[in-house]
Amino acid sequence: ALQPGERQVDAVILMDVIEHIADPMAFMQDISSRLKEDGILCLQTPRYPENTSFLQLKKITDRFVRHLNAHEHLVLFSSAALEKLARESGFVHAVRYPALGVDDMFYIFSRKPLKQYTTSQIKKTFMAFPERITAYAAYVNYRQFVALQRRNAALMNIIQGISDAARGSSPAITGDSVSSTVRPHPLPTDFAAQDVEKLLYIRLDGIGDSILANALLEHLPSVFSRARITVVCDAAVAPLYKAAPMVADVLPLDKFRLEEPEYRLQCVKLLRAVKADVVFQGTRSPTMFVAALSLALDIPVIGVRADAVNMSQSERDFYNANLAAQWTPHPGTPSELATYREILRQLGVPLSCLRARLWLPPAAKAEADALWAQSGLTPENTVAIFCGGGAAYRHCFFVGEALIQCCQKHNLAVVALGSSHEFEINEKNILALRNQGIVAINFSGRTDFLASAALLARCRLAVGVDTSLAHAAAALQVPQVILSGGAHLGRFIPSSERTLAFCLPLECAGCNWNCRYGERYCLTGIRPDCFAQAVEVALTDAWPEAGGGRLVLQPPRTWPSMTGQPRWRSPQALLRQQDALEGGDRIQILSLPEYCHRRSFTP
Repeated sequence: ALQPGERQVDAVILMDVIEHIADPMAFMQDISSRLKEDGILCLQTPRYPENTSFLQLKKITDRFVRHLNAHEHLVLFSSAALEKLARESGFVHAVRYPALGVDDMFYIFSRKPLKQYTTSQIKKTFMAFPERITAYAAYVNYRQFVALQRRNAALMNIIQGISDAARGSSPAITGDSVSSTVRPHPLPTDFAAQDVEKLLYIRLDGIGDSILANALLEHLPSVFSRARITVVCDAAVAPLYKAAPMVADVLPLDKFRLEEPEYRLQCVKLLRAVKADVVFQGTRSPTMFVAALSLALDIPVIGVRADAVNMSQSERDFYNANLAAQWTPHPGTPSELATYREILRQLGVPLSCLRARLWLPPAAKAEADALWAQSGLTPENTVAIFCGGGAAYRHCFFVGEALIQCCQKHNLAVVALGSSHEFEINEKNILALRNQGIVAINFSGRTDFLASAALLARCRLAVGVDTSLAHAAAALQVPQVILSGGAHLGRFIPSSERTLAFCLPLECAGCNWNCRYGERYCLTGIRPDCFAQAVEVALTDAWPEAGGGRLVLQPPRTWPSMTGQPRWRSPQALLRQQDALEGGDRIQILSLPEYCHRRSFTP
C-alpha cells in the first residue's frame, strides 16, 4: 500500500463518495499527498443549491431534499464550498464538467493546469488500439450527453421563469436551485371534447414531420366538433397549415429562438391571447423548450406521452406528469402514422389506416403549371430528384449516377427540387446526368416548398433522400424510391402504398443520428448500383393498392464490415412490430434480391 507522501498515483476517481466521509478535509488532504505532481482528482457528488436554506428547500418541496438523509449523507457541498475544500487541500486548479446525475456536480481538480486536447487528437489516441474502441464509444456518448445537457436546461426553471416574468415578479430562489411552484392544470370534471370552443394545436416540427402529423390533424374536427383550431408552428411550416381546410388561424414562431428567455415570454403572451380552452400537443419527442411553452400557458395540456429523445429523462417525467390527459402509444408502435392512428382510436375515432396529408393551394399549382410549361417536359417521362438532406452528412452524391441507365433506357428527363440550400448538392447530381446527354433541370431555390410539391405531383417517379419532399411525395401519392438512414429506422419513413424505402440495415440502427462511429455507415455504405436496381424495378413494377409501402434491404454480401465498423443486421425488431400491425400500416420488408426477383432482375 502507498504511504502518505509517496506520490505515485496518476488519478483518483471519487464517484458519489465524499458525501459519505465524516472528515472530508482530512480525506482530501490524504488523496492530495498520494497523487503525482501532475495527477488529477475526478470527483462527483450531490450539488447543494447555492444560497438556499434547508427551510426554503422544504417549503418548496425541492427534489434535493431527498439527499438530506443523515443516515446516508454525512456532508453535502455547494459548488463554491467544494471548490474551497479542494483549494485548502492543495488543488489549485478546478474544472467543472456536466455530471451524469441530475442533482450532481462533477469536477476535475489538479495542482497543474489541465492540458487540452482537440477532438481529433482524442479520437486518434483511442483508435490507435482495437481494445480502446469501446472506451472511445463511451467518450462519444458522453459528449452527446453533455451537448444535450447544455441544450436542455432545467425544464421547471424555464416554465417558472416564464410564469414569474408574466406576473412581473422574480423567482423566489436564485442561483442553481430549481423553483418547483409550477402546478398542473387538470381538465374540468365535466370536460367533453365536443364542448371545446378553442383548441391550440402546437406543432413546432419541420416540414416533413408536419406532413406526417397532418394525418392526425385532419381528423381532429371529428373529436373536437365545435372547436376553432389555431395552429402554432415554426414560421417555415406556416404556409402548409394555412392551406389546411380545418385550420382557422396560424401563429408562426421561430423555434430556434425559443432558447431566448425574452422571446419565450413574447410567445407565451401571444398564445395566451388566443384564450384557448385546451392545448393539444401531438409530438412524441418534443424539445424541452416546446414542452415548456405548452405547460406555461396556464391551461390544460393534452397530448402524447413524451419520450426522452429530445430532452432529459427528468424533464420528460416532469412534462408527462403535468399533462392533463395523455395517450400512450403501444410500445411496439414503429411509425408516426401508427402512433397517430392509436391516438385517434383512444379519442373514439377508429380508422383502419392513416395517410400523410398535404394540401396544395391554387397559387402553388399555378406556379408549378407555369414552370412546367416553360420546361417543355412531359409528366410521364419526368423523374424528380432531391438530394439534400438538411444536414450535410445526409446529402447524397450518387442519385444522378444511379439514374443514368434508367433514364437512358426509359427516355426520362430529370428535375431537381429543393431550397436554395440544396442547389449545390442537386447540381452535382444533375451534372452527372447532363454529361450523359440526359435532359436535367435544377429548380432548387426557384420556388417555395408548396410550389415544389406541386411540381413533384406531376412526375412519374420521385427519387431522393428521406426529407420533407419525400413525405410530400407520399402525401401526394407520387411513386418514390427513398434512401433511408438508420437513425429512426421505420419511425419517420415516408409512408404510402407507393413508397419504396431503401436502406443498409446495421446493428447500430436507432441511434437518433447520434452516431458512435466516425462515419455514418448506414448512409455512406449504400451502394449506388444496388440503389439503381431498386429504382429500375420501381419504374416497371406494379405498386400495391394498400399498405405502408416497402422497405428494401441492401444485401449483407455488399457490406463486408471491417474492424471498428458495425455489422449488417436484419431489422428483426421492426419485422416483429410489422407483424403486429394491421394491413393498412404494415410495411413490406424485402431483401433487394427478393424485390428484384419479381422482374427476373438479379443483382
